[in-house]
Amino acid sequence: MSETADDMTLQISLVSTLPAPVALSSRVLDSAPIAMALTDLHGNVLWSNPALNQVFGNASGFSAGASLYDVVHAHDVADEQHAIDQLLTGESTWYERDQTWLGPAGDHRAVRVMATLAVDAAGAPVLAGRPRQPCIIRQVIDVTEARRTAAQRSALLAELRARNVELEHSNQELEQFASVASHDLSEPLRVIAGHVDLLARRYQGQLDDNADRYITFAVDGCTRMRGLIDDLLRYSRTGRELVRDEVDLDTLTASVVKDMTAALQDSDGTVAVGTMPIVMGDATGLGQVLSNLIGNSLKFRHPDRPPLVRVSAVDRPDAWAISVADNGVGIPARHRQRVFGLFERLHARDIPGTGLGLAICRKVIERHGGEITIATNDAGGSTFTFTLPKVVSSIPGES
Repeated sequence: MSETADDMTLQISLVSTLPAPVALSSRVLDSAPIAMALTDLHGNVLWSNPALNQVFGNASGFSAGASLYDVVHAHDVADEQHAIDQLLTGESTWYERDQTWLGPAGDHRAVRVMATLAVDAAGAPVLAGRPRQPCIIRQVIDVTEARRTAAQRSALLAELRARNVELEHSNQELEQFASVASHDLSEPLRVIAGHVDLLARRYQGQLDDNADRYITFAVDGCTRMRGLIDDLLRYSRTGRELVRDEVDLDTLTASVVKDMTAALQDSDGTVAVGTMPIVMGDATGLGQVLSNLIGNSLKFRHPDRPPLVRVSAVDRPDAWAISVADNGVGIPARHRQRVFGLFERLHARDIPGTGLGLAICRKVIERHGGEITIATNDAGGSTFTFTLPKVVSSIPGES
């Protein structure tokens, strides 16, 4: 497509044959950033601007007299000729087509062509070229990269949807497995616990000290196993469908604290609750989070002072930050990520627990699109802060 001196002479002569307004427009449009070309009815170039070169990445572009149809895919040429016929008969005033053009390296470029008849100020068709005939003014946009990006995005979205479906199925299978396993484990455990409890009530104090101790160990073991099975089932259910609705955290926190009346009395503890917001979330899951965090504050209390738990909320631009702060024993910085793992316990076995409470908290909050962190506060205890986004994004497996 290199432009020779003869080509340039021909182009100048062709432009000079255009009516004055069109010739002036062609000179103005030379600096336009949009690729444009003026052709006859058969795709022969009468004029093109430099921006058209960018579609092909060459310096010279189309010389006057060259044919656009040399680079337009054959199946698009026939379609365009039909569109031009409709322009000439007045069936349409313009057309837009997605076409495939051949680039200078032999590559195929996806372009969008918008075209209409060139008309003068009076609306009459402009006649130009040799022989003189109506002209087509075309605007050409290279959409190759946009198409490629859209195709990649579609492929990624399809893969994401497939992964989400797999994840949802996996969660359902996990919950079903946990439910069946907990039932199958709970039944023999109830039998064992019942007989051990019967032994304790009937024979404790009647045997030697070792026997009493063994019975106590067995009772405690059954209790821990029952708690572990319940927490495993609870953990598996955190992956189930979220049911979002307006949740009044004032009411929810008050309900959680009320359920802990016995633990508060046993520990001589206090829970101070600040003004809490109304959020969008799953009430059951958020209640479990608050219950686990407040319960941990009461369990892992400092031996020298009664537990004091403060629940508060901070209004951030994009989320509510809910904090549960205590004056307990605290968590060393090196363990702050570890405690969110499954079955992780930092304290002695004489403190009841399964090591699943914080894992459940993290899973619930992440399912809500938030995060949960730990920091040391001025009282020497721990402050757990979790965020709940104000703008709710769509999460697979959510209603």
